[in-house]
Amino acid sequence: MSFLGAGSPSTLFQQMLCPNCRSPLDFNGQPHFECQTEDCLAHQLRSKAFPVDETGIWHLLPVPLEAIAREAMRRLKTFAPLVTERYSGWIATAESSEVQRLKLVDLLRDMVAAEAMAKRGYYRNVVDWVSANELAQRHERYEELFLDERVRSHIDRSEDVVLVELGCGPGRYLIKYGSRVRSPSRNEPLASFLDALSPKHWEFDDRPVFGFDPTFEKHFRLIVGIDYSPGMLSQAVAHLTQVGLHEEVNNRIQPILAVGQRFAGKWSRDLRDTHKICIIAFQTLGNQSSDTLRVDLLKSAKSLVGPGGEVIVSVNSLAAWGDKDVGARRFYGQVSETVGSITDEEAFRRGVLRTNIGLTSEWFSPKALLAIFARAGMEPTLRTGDRDRVIDGVSLSSLPLFQSGASYVDLPMQERLLKKILIAEARVA
Repeated sequence: MSFLGAGSPSTLFQQMLCPNCRSPLDFNGQPHFECQTEDCLAHQLRSKAFPVDETGIWHLLPVPLEAIAREAMRRLKTFAPLVTERYSGWIATAESSEVQRLKLVDLLRDMVAAEAMAKRGYYRNVVDWVSANELAQRHERYEELFLDERVRSHIDRSEDVVLVELGCGPGRYLIKYGSRVRSPSRNEPLASFLDALSPKHWEFDDRPVFGFDPTFEKHFRLIVGIDYSPGMLSQAVAHLTQVGLHEEVNNRIQPILAVGQRFAGKWSRDLRDTHKICIIAFQTLGNQSSDTLRVDLLKSAKSLVGPGGEVIVSVNSLAAWGDKDVGARRFYGQVSETVGSITDEEAFRRGVLRTNIGLTSEWFSPKALLAIFARAGMEPTLRTGDRDRVIDGVSLSSLPLFQSGASYVDLPMQERLLKKILIAEARVA
């Protein structure tokens, strides 16, 4: 794989900002990014460079955030003392030092929890199209159908599309959309992967939502996957390689190790006129451990797509929290190998999960989700499955997930599952 290919930084971004000091990063045809600001900590500790590794992942975590997170995991120390020990204004913001310190404590906790889940079977139990938990599969299936309709609505009008996923984890959407632009002919791993998917994954309204599509090949320009967990992102690249999509890395698929709230850049001229969609999928927003981090993540999404772009967020609805069939205790109990065990029953009764691996996950009421979007300067439309809203004029009840075929999901379970899904979509003004 050649890093200096179609997906090199100069072809994707006209300018990228240092995650520490926010000054422009230089890319001079070398397999790394350089910060030229001499008093930036990146300049002092990394000889100016943010590397690109041999698998094609861009490493853009703020210095020394990754090192502190790893030390916290190794020493099992709490995050506040570590941040206090090391904190010296090493990320430039307009916030007070105390606000910034508290935000970093929460961010470190979330990073360590994500890394722990990567090691505890997150892909196998939550993401994999064949082996994942049934409730996770059904929620993710709905997301896939919803997002595919949004993407296709632009591609069918011959608009070029760029998709960004904040919190891409082990690569579910990287694989899905990689399969849309890469022909399985003469690609045995990809053909085998697609053959392993059951028919339920394939079609919506007689149109495939998985596998090669020449229209996507022409107009789906790029998917960027951003995550702050090295373990999650390395698994994403490994899965892409396993299914025969490694040649699309640094081409149409770009994995970036970065804090979503801190990632910033200006798109290249070649991509400037594309339609941009940012997805924050499957409870990623709720897995940020404070509203401040959630608002910052939405602001980053808004900045990445720019005017006319779309931000789509999928979360769990608080209305389903206590449901015995699709609610929190059943779901988290079934995937406890990955998420850990509940440590705060009082918070759990309020709709917030806290576990022994540091995971915080909050489910949302429509009012709470709208309030977070409002703080980020966006007014979304909410899609609540329990009210049987429509997607582009197609009733939710006609989607393959919600058809009468009991072999997939029986109708009573469909109704309860719809109650669990809350999607917000906003077009940036």
